[in-house]
Amino acid sequence: MLGNIVERSSEAPRPPTAPRAPTESTSGFPTIVHRSQKPKRPSAFAAASARQARDTGVGRAVESTDIPKITASAVVSDGPAQAGPSKPRSGGKEAEYARMQQEIGDENRRKVEEMTFEEREEEVKDLEERFGSSVLLALRKRAEKRAGKAIEEGKSVRFDATATSPLGDADLKSTYFPNTAAEPDKLAWMSSSPIPATSSSANNGHFRFDLSGRLLSSSQQADLPTHLGLHHHGDQPDMAGYTLGEILHLCRSTVPAQRVGMMGLLAKVIGVHVLGDERESEEVRRICEEERVCEKAVSLAVDALYGGRSVTLLQTSIELLYTALGGPSWTLNETGPLAFLPGPDAGGRAAPVSSVPFEELLSRISELLITPDYLPSISIHHLTLILRRASTSSRETAETILPLLPPLLQTHVIRRPWPLQPGKAPLLEPLRLMRDLIASSRLCATEIVDAELPGSLLRFCVVSTWPEEDPLGIELCIEVVRIFGSLARYGLAAGTARTAHDMWAVQGEHVRSCLGSGDAQEVDLAAAYLALLEGWTTCAIDPHRTTPEHDLTWTQISGLGWAEEALDVLEKEVQKPRAETGVLRAAIDVLVAWLTGLGINGVKGGEEEKEAIRARLEESGLQAELWSILKSRREGKTGDQLLLSALRLQGALALAPTEEGQFAARFTLDNPEDHELLANLKPDGLGRSIQYELLRSSILLGSARGRSELQPAFSLLASFGPGEEPLALDLLDDLLKLDWLVTVPELASAVKGIGHADSITLLRPLLQHAILPDVTNITAPTHIHHLYLKATGTLRGPAPPSSDETGRLPPGLPLRPEWFFHPIDELLHSADSAALQQAPADWTPSELEIVRSTLVFLRLALACGYRLDRSALLFGMMKVYMLEHQTGGMVNTGESELFRDDVVKECLGNLLSGMTVGSGASPSSIPSSASAPRGGLETASTSFLGLEPFYQFYTDLVALFENASFGDSTFAQILLPPLSMRYPSDYRKVIWSNPNVLRLLRTSVKNVPLESPGGEDALRALYEPVENDPEVLSAYGQAVVRGWVKPNQEFMWGVAIYHLRAFFAQPDGGGQVETGGDKTVEQEKEVALARLRKGLRDAVMGSRNEAVIQALTKEGGVKPWSVV
Repeated sequence: MLGNIVERSSEAPRPPTAPRAPTESTSGFPTIVHRSQKPKRPSAFAAASARQARDTGVGRAVESTDIPKITASAVVSDGPAQAGPSKPRSGGKEAEYARMQQEIGDENRRKVEEMTFEEREEEVKDLEERFGSSVLLALRKRAEKRAGKAIEEGKSVRFDATATSPLGDADLKSTYFPNTAAEPDKLAWMSSSPIPATSSSANNGHFRFDLSGRLLSSSQQADLPTHLGLHHHGDQPDMAGYTLGEILHLCRSTVPAQRVGMMGLLAKVIGVHVLGDERESEEVRRICEEERVCEKAVSLAVDALYGGRSVTLLQTSIELLYTALGGPSWTLNETGPLAFLPGPDAGGRAAPVSSVPFEELLSRISELLITPDYLPSISIHHLTLILRRASTSSRETAETILPLLPPLLQTHVIRRPWPLQPGKAPLLEPLRLMRDLIASSRLCATEIVDAELPGSLLRFCVVSTWPEEDPLGIELCIEVVRIFGSLARYGLAAGTARTAHDMWAVQGEHVRSCLGSGDAQEVDLAAAYLALLEGWTTCAIDPHRTTPEHDLTWTQISGLGWAEEALDVLEKEVQKPRAETGVLRAAIDVLVAWLTGLGINGVKGGEEEKEAIRARLEESGLQAELWSILKSRREGKTGDQLLLSALRLQGALALAPTEEGQFAARFTLDNPEDHELLANLKPDGLGRSIQYELLRSSILLGSARGRSELQPAFSLLASFGPGEEPLALDLLDDLLKLDWLVTVPELASAVKGIGHADSITLLRPLLQHAILPDVTNITAPTHIHHLYLKATGTLRGPAPPSSDETGRLPPGLPLRPEWFFHPIDELLHSADSAALQQAPADWTPSELEIVRSTLVFLRLALACGYRLDRSALLFGMMKVYMLEHQTGGMVNTGESELFRDDVVKECLGNLLSGMTVGSGASPSSIPSSASAPRGGLETASTSFLGLEPFYQFYTDLVALFENASFGDSTFAQILLPPLSMRYPSDYRKVIWSNPNVLRLLRTSVKNVPLESPGGEDALRALYEPVENDPEVLSAYGQAVVRGWVKPNQEFMWGVAIYHLRAFFAQPDGGGQVETGGDKTVEQEKEVALARLRKGLRDAVMGSRNEAVIQALTKEGGVKPWSVV
């Protein structure tokens, strides 16, 4: 039953007291009281009887057990509150008893409050000794119960008596406890939290995802039921889904299942929303990039991979690492080696592979890979793909992960049973990783060969062991063949062609027998096998280029019949209705390598063998096939690779053009259709190679004798990229050895004036260094070349070039547009020039001869139509004058200054005349551009100066002009372009503040070189906008007043007078000098200009220089840029 509802009396809180230590005892322990000394506790029955008597009253009957219901008729009373049913009272006696009880209680409470802590403890001990602890416990319980039943005195509410009725349990609960839970504090986390007011969670960045990584809308977050597992103890427990912050936090959970689940969810979120292209994921992608979610995912995966032991956790961490690095976007299975890609994948959205600490993970990854059946196959596959992607990032990373290759191959490839057994088949990805490592670094390739790994893979190439119609066996063979082909490009493992000749012969027979099947795998195998034969043939051309030397010689392969194999394949492909261009191209490449070897090692240059090959080619019908391919190429279809192979084949045959129908009929620039083909080529490596073959063929045959035919050669030379060094070097030799006296007869005197027996060819060592600065460690040529086998350091193209610590771009391909001036660059750094140190011992031209050759070669290129930015050309000519500053290195010819040499001065003057407004030269001989250069000389000089500012270079040039020029007119012209108003005023201060320099600048307006074409409009940039720098304006006035610049100095006088007239004509703009008040920066500037205008005008007009006064006061006048 329920008793009366009472409220505890509210008392003033007691002031806090400092804790006191308990009273000390003699023994150091609490006093022990024997149980015989303790008072006896009443029995449970007696205690229950006493409790009932105390609650109901002894000897009094309970008048009513019903609880009256509360009605609306309530009257407020000022008397004491009454709770429960009214009882009859005996008047004053009972009131007196209550008063005495209240007084005694108040006095007892007051005494207790006044007692100290020690006094209270003494009293408690005294009571325990007298009555025992059980009595004190009973007293405490009774006091607590009475306190609970006490009624607060004061105002109360009195209700009219109503009829009572019994209440059941349901009524009591609904009346007094309608919404109260049994343990409400433990259910607080289930209380509803406010829902964001926005209609979409994407508006405020509170993205939530379900367990599949799908983005939840605001309504789904609020309405999804809890049984889906999307509600958790987070900041908003009533909202379904997980935020990015919660996912990242729970990925470090100590509960394995929770950690695995969240890492899997994070991988799904990255794969769907970061690497995907859905429009709804753009905002999620942006926030993930700002929060660097992929980098954090890599860190989480690495931590789990390093310290995890659970297979499920390891599998999830590998999956997360693979996804965070952009694994789904990788394309690693191309036939040719990719260029190094150090940056992040997936358009920069994924984490860079360099963020993975492979050095620290080597032992852990090796442990996971060498343990059989520890990780599932999908995890091994993804982990191997991660290693493959890492090998393509840089040479250093490839060499770091190389130790993982042997155990990986041993466990998952070599030790697997062969022939194939279900469930135990060798894996392909470890073989591809081996090929990737070989392509990345020569060091990796050498260590792989030293470990004898390639030889252990030869069993996969034995055709007799292949299970019938098993595609995996063919794939394994293709990968092994490609591995040997990659090694051949370094000149490594070439001896396998000799030691395993019988096996490779069987392989060749299988390739030829399967060509007609049309199976894609068989086609790939045939192309890979023929590419391997091309590599081994190239290795045998020069046995001194292989490692080890004489590993394979021409004598050893001359009887193997590889040329006949290539011809057989070529004939079969041509006879097919639709030839496989990949196989046909590979067969032609084998013939090109064979013909090259015959020319070096054959008797009389292999004339007899070449004639036999040419005869079979004529009978094969290849000519008609090539013409059809060329026709389809002109119609916009593909076929460039086969066309390139055909061009290389006709170059290797080295036969003169014959009648149409024979194979020797060449593609030359004499045919207008070939000009059209040349113009429509794509500006990529394949297009450049085709253009090279066409140009070189025409140059060698003498058909490219006109200037228009040579202009593409100079442009092509400047466009070659890494891996095309052999093409660039050969084309450079062709251009240097050309008979320029016939090609450009108007420059014959300049060519003869070089004064060296080798003429322009003397530049060959310096220009070769510009193309190939390091001859010991190069990128593999686009087409394998026997001269570069031992020097090849990697098969991958380099990353985009970056400047060194000096800020200069290193030499090498691609060449800078002003590559003609590279010999002068080396002369300026002659003290530490690697090009001069690497030059042959018998190469001894003088500095003057080098400068002459450089300028003449540049003039020849410009005469052929080569277009060079004017700013780059001006800076190159400035470097010629700066040679007077260089010390050490080359030995001069005894001339006091190089720029005074007749040939040098003529070349510089001719180059400058083509850039003046009054030259009238034709566009074919003047370098021009469609618009003004961006950055001008400051930008054009960065490739040479690096971090050194052009302003410093210019001040040195001006100082040299002051001390050594003696007013040389060409030297004076070089100094004028930086006076343009496009440049900062500091350049003008250098000139106009130096009277010695000003007196020597006597250039006319018509002879001022311009950085951009456009006649008067380009010349106008030297005058407008009007000068507003006070120091320069003062320098103008000082120069004309003191006579440093005179009217006969047309250009300099016109610049000073024009700016002074414009400055004097400007209104003061209200800039009167004020005595008080705050002035803004602009106002202070106006005041300063007004003062300067007044002072400068007074100084100029007060001078006795009639020419200055007349020029400034003359009304109207012609603008300086209009006099031309």
